Amino acid sequence: MKILVITATIGQGHNAVAHSVAEGFRARKIRCEILDMYGYISPGLKKIVSQSYLLSINSVVHARAIGAKYYESMEKNYKPDGDYSLTRFANWNIAREIKKYLDDYQPDAIICTQVYCAHVVNLLKEKRWTDALAVGIITDFTVQAHWEGTWRFDYIVTAAKELNSQLIPKGITENKILPTGIPISPKFKKRVDKRHARDLLCLNPDKKTLLIMGGSMGYGNLDKGLVQIDQLSTDFQGIVVCGNNKRMKTRLRQLELKKRFDIYGYSSNISLMMDAADLIITKPGGISLSESLAKRLPIIMNNPIPGMEDHNAAFMEEYGLAVLVTKKFPVTMAVSKLMEDDALRAQMSENMKHFSHPDSTADLCEFIIQEVEKRRVQKEAEQKNTP
Repeated sequence: MKILVITATIGQGHNAVAHSVAEGFRARKIRCEILDMYGYISPGLKKIVSQSYLLSINSVVHARAIGAKYYESMEKNYKPDGDYSLTRFANWNIAREIKKYLDDYQPDAIICTQVYCAHVVNLLKEKRWTDALAVGIITDFTVQAHWEGTWRFDYIVTAAKELNSQLIPKGITENKILPTGIPISPKFKKRVDKRHARDLLCLNPDKKTLLIMGGSMGYGNLDKGLVQIDQLSTDFQGIVVCGNNKRMKTRLRQLELKKRFDIYGYSSNISLMMDAADLIITKPGGISLSESLAKRLPIIMNNPIPGMEDHNAAFMEEYGLAVLVTKKFPVTMAVSKLMEDDALRAQMSENMKHFSHPDSTADLCEFIIQEVEKRRVQKEAEQKNTP
């Protein structure tokens, strides 16, 4: 059995999901390759697409109101590409190149973690250049308009069954929807006792712990926000993960703070940090939210990117899974309220039961394995019955 995961470097979430899925199949001794669609066509094209995405994100972040209106207008007015559209023409050219890869690799299943990749695979299916099982993965807690136009996919994976009502009007029938959760690394399934996790991280095992992810906080910079949080009278310790932002890491380590905040750069130990924490502050990206839900860790959401992350935040608030930092509800108020209210955090954690999918990757891998095997048996039976 051979699996192909097609992704695109448009943000890091799609790649993270691709690697989680590949990790799940490889753990089952099944061959699985990851293909960066634009990188396969041309390294230069991959760079252009990636940098264009970053520029657009920076633009909408700095002009938030305009960015949000533009996104909503684009979603509202989206129509699937016509037979003679420029987008469809470009996708045909990409599909022809991807066909060369498929002819050589011959995958039994193709999994797309980004919607533009899904449109290309949809064309491959339309042309009958592949008969592989086609599975698309939506990596947010909302359904982007562009998923309309992937009708030839066998299945679409979503974060929750509550998103069915968004997919069905886009022509995706309910029997094709798999609400198994956004695939995350299997390491987030493991749970370490909170006190033991703090011991392993050399923290005070008896003190409440705040985990802060990302390079910004609310409407200010991380360093400013951290200084404000440090002034709170509530007693707690903190872990701050700056990722690849080395400048921010240096700036934070130079701050004179009253509370203990352990400052990290990039870390592969996020699962353990979540186990040690009572509360997390994070941007409402689909992956980080899914990881927090898997741990049933109460969430404060900050600084959503206009568009998909706004919708992610709205979903989380609607079901009592997180609170969102706003100008009227600043991060200091959010931290103080949730740190001091044990009952509220417990209720948020309880609400997460329904939306927590620590086995999301395992469930998806097992489902695909069974579907591929079922198709193989059916194909063999048809060949036997053919005169």
